[in-house]
Amino acid sequence: MSDGITIISCSDIGASGTTDVHVRKKSKKVYEARMGIAMFGHSNMTEEALDKCGRNPFSPYFEDNYVSGIGGTEEVAIKNLKKSLKETANSLWV
Repeated sequence: MSDGITIISCSDIGASGTTDVHVRKKSKKVYEARMGIAMFGHSNMTEEALDKCGRNPFSPYFEDNYVSGIGGTEEVAIKNLKKSLKETANSLWV
């Protein structure tokens, strides 16, 4: 399976990106995009721990919050990740 990295800006109040977006092809027709997030500026991992896992939310050593999106293409997976990020950020204010 291949991994790709995409950078997006995170403009939702309450949630901020701690990693770039990583996309992994899970099967012939399914992609998953993940991005690590901090809630109100708080991360569960130290900078050293983030560096150890390569700031990759697919790493088995990644132990922080993340948002994800699934899609039939990388673009759709990233679009769904952005939707999930907005829903997560909005849920902080309910």
